[in-house]
Amino acid sequence: MSRKRFSHSSRIRLLLSILVFAGLADLMAQGNGTVSGTITDPQTGETMIGAHVIVEGTSHNTISDSDGKYILNNLPAGEYTLKISYIGYEDMKVHVEVIAGENTNLELSLVYSGFEMDEVVVTAQARGQLKAINNQLNAQDIRNVVSAERIQELPDANVAETLGRLPGVSIKRVGGEGNKVVVRGLSPKYSKITLEGVSMAASGSDRSSDISMISPYSLDGIEVIKAATADKDADFIGGLVNFKLRDADPGWKFDLVAQGGYNNLKSTFSDYMFIGNVSNRFFDDQLGVYLQGNVEQRNRSSNDLSAAYNVDAGISDPIVGEENQVYTTSFSMNDIIRKRSRYGSTLVLDYRITDGAIHFKNFYSQSGTEIDRYTESYTVEAPSLLKYSGKREAYELQTYSNIIDYEQRFNKLLISAKGSHSYSKSSTPQNIGFDFSQRDGMYLPEVYIKRGELPPHELLAYKTIDYNNTFFDKLSEEYAVTEERQLEASLDLQYDFAISKQVNGHIKAGGKYRYKDRFHDRTTYGSNLNLGQGANNTILDTYPWMRDTMASILGGSPEDYENYTYRLPYPLFMDREFDHQDYLDGKYFMGPVPDLNLLESSLYAIQDNQASLNEVSYAFYNRASNRYDYSGNEYFYAAYIMSEINIGKYIKFIPGVRYENNRSVYTGNRGWFTSTDREYNEYKPLYNNKLDTTMTRNNSYLLPMIHLKANVTDWFDIRFAYTHSLSRPGYSQFMPSSDTRGTEVRWNNYKLIPEYSENYDLYLSFKKDHLGLLTFGAFTKKIDHMIFALGRRQIVDSTYIDDLPADYINSHVIYTTENNPHTANIWGVELDWQTNFWYLPGVLKGLVLNVNFTHIFSEAKYPYNEIINQAVNAWDPPLWVNADTFYTSQLIDQPDDVVNIQVGYDYKGFSARISMLYQSSIFKQATYFPELSYYADDYLRWDFSVKQKLPWLGMQIFCNVNNITAARDRDLVKGAAWDAKIQHYGMTIDFGLRVKL
Repeated sequence: MSRKRFSHSSRIRLLLSILVFAGLADLMAQGNGTVSGTITDPQTGETMIGAHVIVEGTSHNTISDSDGKYILNNLPAGEYTLKISYIGYEDMKVHVEVIAGENTNLELSLVYSGFEMDEVVVTAQARGQLKAINNQLNAQDIRNVVSAERIQELPDANVAETLGRLPGVSIKRVGGEGNKVVVRGLSPKYSKITLEGVSMAASGSDRSSDISMISPYSLDGIEVIKAATADKDADFIGGLVNFKLRDADPGWKFDLVAQGGYNNLKSTFSDYMFIGNVSNRFFDDQLGVYLQGNVEQRNRSSNDLSAAYNVDAGISDPIVGEENQVYTTSFSMNDIIRKRSRYGSTLVLDYRITDGAIHFKNFYSQSGTEIDRYTESYTVEAPSLLKYSGKREAYELQTYSNIIDYEQRFNKLLISAKGSHSYSKSSTPQNIGFDFSQRDGMYLPEVYIKRGELPPHELLAYKTIDYNNTFFDKLSEEYAVTEERQLEASLDLQYDFAISKQVNGHIKAGGKYRYKDRFHDRTTYGSNLNLGQGANNTILDTYPWMRDTMASILGGSPEDYENYTYRLPYPLFMDREFDHQDYLDGKYFMGPVPDLNLLESSLYAIQDNQASLNEVSYAFYNRASNRYDYSGNEYFYAAYIMSEINIGKYIKFIPGVRYENNRSVYTGNRGWFTSTDREYNEYKPLYNNKLDTTMTRNNSYLLPMIHLKANVTDWFDIRFAYTHSLSRPGYSQFMPSSDTRGTEVRWNNYKLIPEYSENYDLYLSFKKDHLGLLTFGAFTKKIDHMIFALGRRQIVDSTYIDDLPADYINSHVIYTTENNPHTANIWGVELDWQTNFWYLPGVLKGLVLNVNFTHIFSEAKYPYNEIINQAVNAWDPPLWVNADTFYTSQLIDQPDDVVNIQVGYDYKGFSARISMLYQSSIFKQATYFPELSYYADDYLRWDFSVKQKLPWLGMQIFCNVNNITAARDRDLVKGAAWDAKIQHYGMTIDFGLRVKL
């Protein structure tokens, strides 16, 4: 058991004592009444979510829910004044008489600040901003909120890009499109993704989820919770991202969007998107139906570069802490043609019952990505291979969720129950690859002289290209599928209490059960054409013209190649018409690419003729097909108890404690492999015919959570949170599998325990109609048991021998992962300002502003090992030992600074917004030699959107310009500031028509 799990017993006993005392004290409060109703915006008729209702002179207060409803329980009989506040609207005060044992219904409407209602129309940007502000202010936990209006106003490719504009949030991109979030500098695996509070099935092996498939038009808002209360799952250290689906409003509503797009990297106009939704309420507004569908296609092509480096101290070996020279060992250029399509639908049904509602929410999304990848790579070491590769890839991702929830109030008791099913399937229908290679592709003598001075683009001046001596080496074919299914059920009970007029609140308790089923399967075929002469002849027989071409290239006549016993030259397969279109602005130059259509046909010809070929020509690859396969189940149980205690007008105290238990049972493969090229028949059980190995892991945690909010004045409050959270190991890390190749063992550590974080948050909020919301925040995290790769270690004792043969001691090296014995620390500050300038004269009142800034520090110790031979004499048998040490650096994926600025403007039917995103350098890779660590270069991006309403049928035209300056994602190697990775995707423009009826 972990020290952290049970070192908080005294604090937990104190929390439980407070909760029990609060419940018992409520028995003394009798003869109380209730006030309830709905709060609306009279201008639009929409209900107002997050309005604050205070009973003056008491501690009683509440927040209007997602339907705009509020309820004040346990009010002693008498007369009171209610104060209703909502940032951006005039405060309202109303008198009400409370009668013992009865409910007083009071319907309320608020007026927009500073104007009579007939003088101003609250714009969509301003209304959305106000919703987000009030939701954030009145939440029990610490969160940031994006409203539906703001999601649709921002010119973002998807909701991941929208999240990247919140304080403390950065994103990871593929093809210029965000797909995963980094919250507070912590990698995507440290964040949890939920839909309506239900865990989404993971699509990544590290438990992360790809959120690019979520349509922004189906959402009612996004919440990023940074410090959770005890009623929420604790398996996140970075943040919990919750997507909220839309409900139906009264009356028929239709919303249609038709959009086209331009990609300037490939000069295409092939992008499109169509979205339609319809909604209404029936049977006196009791039943609501909302239906949405979307179809989309995008060109997400990119120019990519990657490079690898090493260090050289010159005469002696490199030394840590000394100034070592960095040099390039290899680099590759990639021209990627990437087309992505998405389809999705959302169906939300809700039925209003007495003092409650039942919701049935369904979400489905499917995305498909087709990639033609052309690669030209150089090895800058003997024999300096030059490779040309072509790969045709296809990926599919399906995800859907079905959620039914029930909520109803019975006087002081609120019952909430939820059941859900979620599923994800990530598959590779077919990936086929083709490699051509030329030996001595670079003139090395001069390169070696100046290699510490030559970045990758300058090394291209030393290439020695000879297409006729470049030959078809290998082809490969791969299929893969990963499926995850989750079933989840939860029950929450909340009981309101009132000890006196100055002390009231509620006690909440509940539990959750989740079952998960997951598996991964991979199948790989391949051919070594330098060995498979039969396959070469099959290709030549399929395309007789190739023999004529070979005669012109290599000499002789076509008949000389009837029984060809050598490799096929690259010119036979070149696509000479392919245009790289100024690859990476001309800094790098790529040559001819393989013709993938021709190569794909060649592969099928080999498959059709496989019965007559030997196994070298085209074969099933045993090791590659079995090494990573796994399957298993997880069983999750959780229970909690918490309370909200309001003390007077100023203090809100929310103590709680949460228990979580997770049991996982997974099966993985263990095998050994001895040959470099013949893996089709060499992958075998590791020992005792034990290929499939099943292991059970079980861990449980007791997690205290404390939140405190002090309303110092009506316009200033302080929030403090002390919480504990977890991050469970990724699937690929703890599968009970191992792989031995020669004397190297790669062993998955199924004994890994979850990473554990102790978190402190402090937030100061200033809120005024003229100011908007200004928030200063600070946070710190102490993370124990972080999972890290050990690197290369000699097996010198029996540490791993329970799972490996005993004769591996002193004869094999091992690569594995372990929990870090050192604590990692991260701390940071956040500034967020949201406002609109309604008080300015004339047209200036349409200005809307959002500004946030985040600065993050972190420190982690990364262990490192050197294998040392302590044998006294050179002729003695080696005596290997592991010399363990560590080095200190920041956390991976952590930016130092993130700045977001959005300026919006609305005037009558016109709306515009310009957005700026800046991220300072991000640490990307930990290495033993600091010179070899990678970091992302500073990133500055500008986006612009404009919309204009038309006077017909609620029509609106719009144009979004994304990445105006064509900013690149660029990684550098620290020791030389040379390119380690580049992803260049250019600018995109979307334009279209929207109709709202």
